[in-house]
Amino acid sequence: MFFEELYAERWEKLIDLNVHIINFILKEFKIKAPMYYESELNIIAQKTDRIIEICKRLKADTYLSGTGGRDYLKEDKFAQAGIKLEYQNFIHPTYHQQYRGRENIFSPYMSSIDLLFNEGGESGKILRGEGDGGRTG
Repeated sequence: MFFEELYAERWEKLIDLNVHIINFILKEFKIKAPMYYESELNIIAQKTDRIIEICKRLKADTYLSGTGGRDYLKEDKFAQAGIKLEYQNFIHPTYHQQYRGRENIFSPYMSSIDLLFNEGGESGKILRGEGDGGRTG
């Protein structure tokens, strides 16, 4: 039903489509968190200073970066601002995939939609590492 509605809608702006999909995924994964538009914060700083200013405006005491952030973020600026900088160490969970190909090998890094199609209501638990979530090796 979601995808029928998604394709039936005439999206004028890509942002509207993206927000619709993000809200769907948050709901399905049972993630309750506020969503903000960075453009509405009216921040003029750039690079590391911009991220720090976003954290301050949203009253965040920790910033979670991808591992690539090590190459460009100024760690000392985060420390000076009193914001803890952490780097994500994502270990992809395995889960049941209906179609694994001839080799019967799990295909990681597909998409959140792949996880939802294969695990349904257990998807959020799998992402959070709660229980076995129906995972397979």
